[in-house]
Amino acid sequence: MSSDFYEISHKKGVIAIYEVFKAEVAKIKRLRKLTNADIGEMTGFRKSTIDLFMTSPEHKARDDSEAVAQAIAKALEIEL
Repeated sequence: MSSDFYEISHKKGVIAIYEVFKAEVAKIKRLRKLTNADIGEMTGFRKSTIDLFMTSPEHKARDDSEAVAQAIAKALEIEL
């Protein structure tokens, strides 16, 4: 297996995990009546960062996506 294939395959796997995670966060937001601003306050990230993480398409994963996801998971007490 070439390293290029591994990188693409690995990236697609990580992106798929983020999409499932984002769906879980959206569900919790609805249940708890939270906004992205609320999550921003809970995590220490700006609302705009949460907005971008939650709405960015799969192909635009940010360099700080892991840190944002970890902070959201901790704040909402869910698994990543």
